[in-house]
Amino acid sequence: MGKVDLGIKIAERIGLFGKTGRSFVRKSVPITKDTIFAYKPNYDRAISSWSRELLGNGYNSQTAQKLAKLKVKEDMITWGRPLEYTPLPRRYEDPKLLDMGSLGEDASTYVMNITNKARGINRAKYNPIVAERMKTNPELFAISEEEALSKTILDRAFAKVQPNSVESMEYRGAALRKDSIEYQNLLKLKKGDIHMEPGYIWTSPNQGYVFGRYADATGAFKPQASIKYHILMPKGSKMLCVDRLNPETLLRYNSQFKVHNIQKSDNGDIQLFLEYLSI
Repeated sequence: MGKVDLGIKIAERIGLFGKTGRSFVRKSVPITKDTIFAYKPNYDRAISSWSRELLGNGYNSQTAQKLAKLKVKEDMITWGRPLEYTPLPRRYEDPKLLDMGSLGEDASTYVMNITNKARGINRAKYNPIVAERMKTNPELFAISEEEALSKTILDRAFAKVQPNSVESMEYRGAALRKDSIEYQNLLKLKKGDIHMEPGYIWTSPNQGYVFGRYADATGAFKPQASIKYHILMPKGSKMLCVDRLNPETLLRYNSQFKVHNIQKSDNGDIQLFLEYLSI
């Protein structure tokens, strides 16, 4: 990530640029000196880690320190504690890298088939039409032999994979119809809720990639809303890393998350700030 990209990313996130397009601006919540002191030395480590990253991207020390403090204060508001900049190594030498070949020639399709069926089963809880379809055509929701084998291999991989040694961030993007039950359920979420995503979840450490490719792909499908997931992966989390067009991550079947914050824009777009629950 270049100097301008990282600086703009931080500035936009903390609302320095105001509200334009789909950007979200939070009301200023003061973080007092007493609050900062209560979080030491974690606060100091977080400031230092972000400052080093900004200095490495070409910012001078004064600007790097200022942006780092703003970023960490924003994290304290959103996540309830200061977060360090801890990039997770995740290329082909990563021991957590998933060998999709072990799932068969069409592994990605099997994963999506399993996920779509899990979403359908979950949708039937709220949608009478889908519930009736489950009764009349149960085979549409049943996992095939090939899919069951893939799921078994995946579940074993999640059981064996080494947990993360550092805290990290993952991102996910989606575009949902505003009249869909999935969208309406997201709108009802509030701080402290536990949210479950049916099936397997694809995420990425590359925020621009997933937001640009998935969350912002609403133009041709009005009235869809842009959904942007910011997912905090605590130390000890288990995930499978996959390198396709971009670094991507697979989270386990029916993953659960704690809602730390939810932001809703006037046009219906949503930003969710979730913490992955390793249970």
